This record gives sequence, C-alpha cells and structure tokens, in this order.
Amino acid sequence: MDVRVMASKRIRSPREKRRFLLRLFWILLLLVAVFLFLDWKMRPIIKKSAMYQAKNAATQAINDAVSAELEELGVTYSSFVTLVKNTQGDIAAIQTDTVTANQINAALLDAVMDRLSDPEYQEIRLPVGTLFGGAFLSGHGPQISFRVIPEGYVESELKSNFQTAGINQTLHQIVLEIKVKVTALIPGYSQTTDVTSSFQIAQTVIVGDVPESFTEVTDGQSSTLSKLNDYNAQTQKQKME
Repeated sequence: MDVRVMASKRIRSPREKRRFLLRLFWILLLLVAVFLFLDWKMRPIIKKSAMYQAKNAATQAINDAVSAELEELGVTYSSFVTLVKNTQGDIAAIQTDTVTANQINAALLDAVMDRLSDPEYQEIRLPVGTLFGGAFLSGHGPQISFRVIPEGYVESELKSNFQTAGINQTLHQIVLEIKVKVTALIPGYSQTTDVTSSFQIAQTVIVGDVPESFTEVTDGQSSTLSKLNDYNAQTQKQKME
C-alpha cells in the first residue's frame, strides 16, 4: 500500500506579509545607513591615500621621462651656458644660449606629456588595504585599479642657482622645475593634486669671483627672450643711482 504525503504550501496572511516587508525595509535601510556611514568615514582617508599614490605615480613618470630624454639629448653645461673671459683670463660674464635652452625645454616637456599619457603609467593597481592606510592593512586585500591622468598643461621653468663651493669657488646649477596637475580616478572617488618636480640639468664650478654680468633664462616659453634679466645692466644702473 503506497502512502503519499502531500506537502501543502503555507499561505501567509496579509498581516504576515506586511510584517515581512516591514522587516525587509528596515534591514535595507540599516544596510544603506551603514554604507553611508562607512563612506563618510573612509572617503577622506581614501582620497588622501589616492592623492599620495597619484603624486608618486606622476613623479615617477616625470623622473623617467626627463632622465631618458636628457640621456638621449646628451645635455651638458656648455649646451646652455658660455663662460666669457676677459683679457686677464678671469670669467667676466655668463651667457645663456636661449635658443638651445628653449629647444631642450620643449623636448623635455613633450617627453613628460608622452610619459604621463602612457597607459602603463596611468593604470595603477593596489591592494584595498593600501588605500585605507596603516601598516596592518597595507598590502592586503583584493586589488583595486585606478587611473592617474594629467589635467591641463605641463608647466616648466629653468632656474639658475649659485652657491659657495669653497674658497673663491662658486657652484652654478641649472635646474628644471616641472609642474603638472593630475587627477586620480577611483571607482566612486576622484582626487586632484599638484605635482612639482625639480631636476638638476647641468652644473659647473666657477673658480674666481662670480661675474657681474649674467643673463638668466626665466622659463622655456616663446616669451623667454622678453624676460631675460641682464644683471650687469641692473648693477650698473644701481651704481649710477
């Protein structure tokens, strides 16, 4: 004799349905509140960490681009500057080759822009724990990818620095300063920051007194020629006054 047991489906009453939906609503509301609270607490930390990582990535890209381009161009101190001597053999003036300086600066800017636009440098993958910060979480958790993209133009400025290098000796350095604004794009977040990097392009030690006449390149744009400063002329003018 076969005995069949028929399982009857339990039918919920309208009152039970309302209770179930109400509980589900409160659970979802609690989850949303927890998510918003965590987002509010973690957003500043994630943004700060993203800004730090973006600066590191952009600085690395700029350093690699400038180093590679300088090596390819074979830039030396004499590429920028000519030391003019008087009849006694002393250095009387320092003259800057503005045309060459502009060309080198333009080449460096192009190299930096190309490197910052390279997907290899734009795409960054880090563990989630690294973004949250702290020694305990750093390097742990699933990988998260974000992009670092340049905003606007790359700015550069060539500077000359003089400092004492010893008795009757002066160190003359030509320094390139590069500024760029980058944005880190993380799912749900974005952070923009300024990145500044300085590079010593060339240097030499001048033996003797620092010459009174010196023409300095103040930047690498087309307006450089109108921004040249003749320090000898300024000195003579001050003496006359």
